[in-house]
Amino acid sequence: MRLLPVLAGLLLIILGLTAYYGIPNPHDAQTVSTRNLAAPPQLTLAAGLTSRKAINVSVVPEANSTLVINMTITNEAGGLSQLDFRISPVNNSDCDYRHLGCIYQGSISNSTIQVPLKSSGSYYLIFDNAAGTESKVVLYTIYVRQNSIVETISHDGMGNWFGLGLGAIGALATLYGLSRKTIVPWE
Repeated sequence: MRLLPVLAGLLLIILGLTAYYGIPNPHDAQTVSTRNLAAPPQLTLAAGLTSRKAINVSVVPEANSTLVINMTITNEAGGLSQLDFRISPVNNSDCDYRHLGCIYQGSISNSTIQVPLKSSGSYYLIFDNAAGTESKVVLYTIYVRQNSIVETISHDGMGNWFGLGLGAIGALATLYGLSRKTIVPWE
């Protein structure tokens, strides 16, 4: 065994592993999660009536949250029909009659509505058939989609590969020093 190559190899192994584990390489990964909200599968709305449904939504402040509503409006015979629909963040009549304070409003028949959400709380779905002359059947599903970015730390950058290479050279130097015959100077 030769002491100098063994010690130099062990030192290179320690430096290489320190470089490998000591240099972080952050990666940003986008995650998308969806959560269904409880809603009745259908709502029958008589002619001349307006219905208001409250939903409670919890969102993560750091995530970009979107309320997604898939809706199909049919008449009682089964054909597509239209309905005025609004979403309000507060329980007041301004969104009902003057359409003030609505975060969404429109006439829909077979649509997917996406509304960005800024905060948790109660949101009110307003189904307006006041101008209609026939009953309408509303089929809908509601879910919240949240997009967020998660940072993960890995060890796959150039500095990390350099550290692994340095450790491999150190391992070879250690094996070289261990495999050689010891030189005794007084012999």
